[in-house]
Amino acid sequence: WLLRQINRLVTLYGLALALLLLIRQLGEHHAPIGWFNSVAHLFWLSALVLVPVCLLCRQHRAALALTPALLVFLVSYTPFFLPNAPAPLDKPTLSLLTFNVTAKSTDPETVTAIIREADADIVALQELSTEIAEQLRDLYPYHALNPQAERFSMGMGVLSRYPLVSQEYWQINRAHQRVTFYFEGQLMTLYNTRPLYPFDSWDGFEAHQSEVKTVLERATAETSPVILM
Repeated sequence: WLLRQINRLVTLYGLALALLLLIRQLGEHHAPIGWFNSVAHLFWLSALVLVPVCLLCRQHRAALALTPALLVFLVSYTPFFLPNAPAPLDKPTLSLLTFNVTAKSTDPETVTAIIREADADIVALQELSTEIAEQLRDLYPYHALNPQAERFSMGMGVLSRYPLVSQEYWQINRAHQRVTFYFEGQLMTLYNTRPLYPFDSWDGFEAHQSEVKTVLERATAETSPVILM
């Protein structure tokens, strides 16, 4: 009896996930869908465990109900576990680091150590405070630092081994930054972005999408190659 009840619950769970897969196609401008999408990977991950268990227990109906969620997880996340193709040895490479130092960070030494260890050509910093920024000015020959003394979460910065041709800082709901530089004779444009966190409010997903859309519209209008971080 207990096994039958568990089988029914798992089957209903799988069918519910399949239904949510369809509903999420409506887009994140519906707040409940946005909230679900933010944790959906945890539900898909559960299917990775439950499907083999159901097959071992010969609960084929439950396994079938969970299959759509399992397939979504495998298609979406398998590439992240595969090794990256090695960079061509005869081609110039540009190493990048994006680093949210967190608004409450009060440990410049740790931040500095992480950046030194990464040894990236360009470092994009978010939530940069004035205190942290002062410790980073001498790390790289070129920088565009826009720290905030009070609203630390709005502070942004870029450290670079390449001369910065131009720089721009602006705020929407959160702060964003745009810099240009030459790499191997090619003008490059880099966007350092920190959009609104969707969970900041009930309508946070709508505000988040609007902010991301604005940044993407600017980036796609560029005539030079764009790096979006």
